[in-house]
Amino acid sequence: MKACALWLLLVPFCGGCVAVSQAPVRSTSNEERPFPYGKAEYEAGQVKDVMDLIRRGDRYRADCVRRYESHAPLSLVEHFGREAKAWYRVVLEREPSNAYAFLCVGYIDLILGRSTTDPTTRDNFFSSAMSRFREAQENRPGYADAQLYMAQVQALRGEYAEAEKNLQLILNSSIENSDVHSWMAYILIQTKQNAEAQKHIARAIELDNPSPAAQWSRRNQQAG
Repeated sequence: MKACALWLLLVPFCGGCVAVSQAPVRSTSNEERPFPYGKAEYEAGQVKDVMDLIRRGDRYRADCVRRYESHAPLSLVEHFGREAKAWYRVVLEREPSNAYAFLCVGYIDLILGRSTTDPTTRDNFFSSAMSRFREAQENRPGYADAQLYMAQVQALRGEYAEAEKNLQLILNSSIENSDVHSWMAYILIQTKQNAEAQKHIARAIELDNPSPAAQWSRRNQQAG
């Protein structure tokens, strides 16, 4: 099998935690404020093409993830998430079928859903993320990144059968990496299929890509 070129920052795994925090990578949603920073340069015509818009969004998305991973105050995680989504939405205004922009908006909602401790807010973010991932798939059939993130949301919601099906579709397409195998292992552990889970854990460790997923698998590997 070939390694999957999933090139977004993947949700890092956190071994030894329950429910949302246990899985292999905190929020109230305010009305979106387009370009609270960067508006002047956009209006001045300095942002000239879609790839430039995407790079701006990617920069803020990376900042959002870094704040999440470092346990920064929730307001900072949300702030950078809003900034990123504002740029991606301009991309979608110009290219309504841009699957990558849909994927990134959904990914940010996935991060924000994992960030909040409020069940209703979390479910709202997860529902929004699923809608964006579906739109990404509609515009780019077979989009493995969207399939993986849909599986993550489903797993975090306890929809294990649906999540396993999505992960298996990725593996059936000859795409694999440590992230896919670690999430599959997580689902199998939750459904008490530990022996099968250990097979995926071993494969995730063997691939060692991306490393955070492999690290989660190492922490959950059973001796012997």
